[in-house]
Amino acid sequence: MHTRWGSCNTRAKRIWLSVYLPAYPIECTEYVIVHELCHLHHANHSRAFWQTVATAMPDYLQWHNTLAGKTGQLD
Repeated sequence: MHTRWGSCNTRAKRIWLSVYLPAYPIECTEYVIVHELCHLHHANHSRAFWQTVATAMPDYLQWHNTLAGKTGQLD
């Protein structure tokens, strides 16, 4: 990834989203929101964190890879 798509302040319980997200499919924004909200429960990228992400958004990996540039061209 070349940029931060989102960030989370767990103490303030706030998330911030990149202004570049609208250039991608809406599912990418949904993924970033899910990802950051899951940090409110897991302040790391542990196995439990990723399991929580997968429970909330089973196809998250597709959108994660799109943002990471691993799936080719945008629609």
